[in-house]
Amino acid sequence: MKDFLKSFLASLLAMSVVAGGVFLIFFIFLAAATQESAPDVPEKAVLVINLSRPISDKPPIEDPEQALQDALTGSQTERVMLRSLVQSIRHAAEDDRIQAILLRGPLAQEGYSSGWAALLELRQELAHFRESGKQVFSYSLGYSEPDYYLASATDSIILHPMGAVELNGLASEQLFFANALEKYGVEVQVLRVGKFKAAVEPFLLDKMSLENREQIAKLLGDLLHEFEATVSEARGIPLQKLQALMRENALFKAQEAMDCGLADRVAPFDEVRTTLQELTDSEDEKDFAKIGLSDYWEAIRGRRAGSSRDRIAVIYAEGEIVGGNSKTQIGADTLARLLKRARQDDDVKAVVMRVNSPGGSAVASEIIQKETRLIQEEGKPFVVSMGTVAASGGYWISTYADEIVAQPNTITGSIGVFGLAPSVQRLANDFGVTVDTVKTHPFADIASLFRSRSGEELDMLQEFTKQVYEQFLAKVAEGRNMTVEAVDEIAQGRVWSGIEAKNLGLVDSLGSLDDAVASAARRAELGDDYRLLFYQQKKDLAETILEMINDQNDVSARIAPSPLDQAIGKAARQLRRLRLLNDPLGVYARMDVDLTIR
Repeated sequence: MKDFLKSFLASLLAMSVVAGGVFLIFFIFLAAATQESAPDVPEKAVLVINLSRPISDKPPIEDPEQALQDALTGSQTERVMLRSLVQSIRHAAEDDRIQAILLRGPLAQEGYSSGWAALLELRQELAHFRESGKQVFSYSLGYSEPDYYLASATDSIILHPMGAVELNGLASEQLFFANALEKYGVEVQVLRVGKFKAAVEPFLLDKMSLENREQIAKLLGDLLHEFEATVSEARGIPLQKLQALMRENALFKAQEAMDCGLADRVAPFDEVRTTLQELTDSEDEKDFAKIGLSDYWEAIRGRRAGSSRDRIAVIYAEGEIVGGNSKTQIGADTLARLLKRARQDDDVKAVVMRVNSPGGSAVASEIIQKETRLIQEEGKPFVVSMGTVAASGGYWISTYADEIVAQPNTITGSIGVFGLAPSVQRLANDFGVTVDTVKTHPFADIASLFRSRSGEELDMLQEFTKQVYEQFLAKVAEGRNMTVEAVDEIAQGRVWSGIEAKNLGLVDSLGSLDDAVASAARRAELGDDYRLLFYQQKKDLAETILEMINDQNDVSARIAPSPLDQAIGKAARQLRRLRLLNDPLGVYARMDVDLTIR
């Protein structure tokens, strides 16, 4: 019988391995079947760029289920990478097959996508395209400030007859939850260092503090100045006239926009189509010769590689900084692993990190920063390119760079720390839920959501928060070659525009990701003979499935649940247990407490 069981289990294991292999091979063949050859680029074509797809810094990351669904349905993730867009425009300028570019609005500003710094890079690339003698058209039903900022870099701004241009200035609207939290019995105790560290204000106040209002007003003023100066020059509208238009009439109907010089043409799209048919000498009576951005990128991407073994690694840090592994956010372990990979690759001579993040976990930020310093200890140049936002933790991971490159309208700084200690004790009590605790030490339940922290506990936590802030100051002072006192004066959690950050010494130079790459190449003494290496590439289905399988064996840390998630989960588990108490006699032999010990 024992031999039989051994044979049976061995056979079962072999069948499982074979079945898994067949399953894997099936999906690899499915992935291969879904891949198509590179699209053909028509002669005298218009490159059509659909701005309704969010423009992100890093490549879109798909989970395996989404990748499989896309493969089966033939759909694609509706997101475009900023670099592929920039490189496509740059290549199109020299491509005899591309006659013009058409931008179709409006912009999709989602999360960290399609931000002001990204739009500035696109404006600069469109200007280079126009220098080649080719035209750029912009067509939309309506333009807001971000839309118009980009459109002003084109040869012709075209509005639908029912469209409008909205130029009413910039605003920052913030929600405050203090009254709602009080109403529902939720208390939030706050720890912070830095009078401008306003992230905690929504939980404490019903309006902005004077300090927060001051810093936001300054930031908006800097961004508005960049907008007005850029648009005034691009459109040939005197600055004072543009400012007057924005003050006196926030919304310009199509014809009014033309009369004011804000638009070049008012027309339905079928008339624009006719213009582009004539431009491209199209033989199709119904449409003009064109190619979409994604198809064009697929058609040209194989031509970008060079032959040099020397490489500059470009690594993206976009999203919230969190502990553990994450590809959709900045997982500390995930990003640190990529930085380590670049450090240990002998062919990588320099590293550029593109940061587009408001920060997050201080511990996770330190894990990432440690890897950036190890790169420099290896003697490899490390340069940071700041995107739309690189603040707080986003600045923490940047501060030791050999050079920090930002755009004038980058949002950065926010050198400060805070902590939150929420309590739902009154809310729970209102629903008849009470909590009792047994503990071995006075502070064993200091992280509990079901009671407020005592004065002694708050003092302890505040001291810890202060120490983290002091570490932050010391790191910035060392990395930026400043005194701690000088850093503290411009820190305090205050946000700055890129142009102000440069004046204050927090940023070294103003420029794009390409400028950061060029700086890294100079520092590594590579000249023009190098290749760019991107670890965070969008993967096809086969690669995604293989990665999913490998992830099952990954023993590194995952993102830990927040205290609120843990409390909700604990309540849900206890309620779930009630549903499992289904003995007909109502008698159970079960441990009678939830003995979760932390």
